[in-house]
Amino acid sequence: CGLKVEVDGEVALLEEDLEVNMSSQIIGSLKVPDLEKTLVGTKSGQSTSFEIKLDGDFPDKKFIGKDANVTIKVNDIKRFATPKIDDEFAKQFDFDSLDEFKDKIKQNLEVMAKIGEKKNIIKQISGKLIENANFELPTGLINSMANDRIEKYKTALLNQGENLNEVEEQAEKLKDISEDTAKNELRLTLILENIAN
Repeated sequence: CGLKVEVDGEVALLEEDLEVNMSSQIIGSLKVPDLEKTLVGTKSGQSTSFEIKLDGDFPDKKFIGKDANVTIKVNDIKRFATPKIDDEFAKQFDFDSLDEFKDKIKQNLEVMAKIGEKKNIIKQISGKLIENANFELPTGLINSMANDRIEKYKTALLNQGENLNEVEEQAEKLKDISEDTAKNELRLTLILENIAN
């Protein structure tokens, strides 16, 4: 694809020969919400244009927050080919045959199912223990635990390239949820310590 971003007639970004994954929201240096929907129906050699407000991730900071006209030219369309599932396919993953490959997958699924079942049982027991725990908890410790959870969440989002303002907004919405989670975690820890003793 080729990409051109214009703001008030000025070219803010021009990029050529870009490879775009249709399921992503990124084309070159530009984040485009609903990129897949935007490009649906556009054929090789065709262009599509649309308006967008440039967010804080845009490379040229002087254009951030401004309305822009974006033109995407589709040079070529490539589709993932479904491989033939046979012994040769299995050998790519170091198995001698397809049957051996299938057996291994079956074993892994059975293990995952058992782990999932065990986690579900633990979750139910933990939920019942927390539900019956009515003792008071130290407010300072709860706030500290909740803040730690939020900071870890914010760091993870920022590492994924999310915009700082959006991250702050999401973190604010999670404040009450984080406090409730911290209370439950602390209650469960104290109960389990008591049981262990």
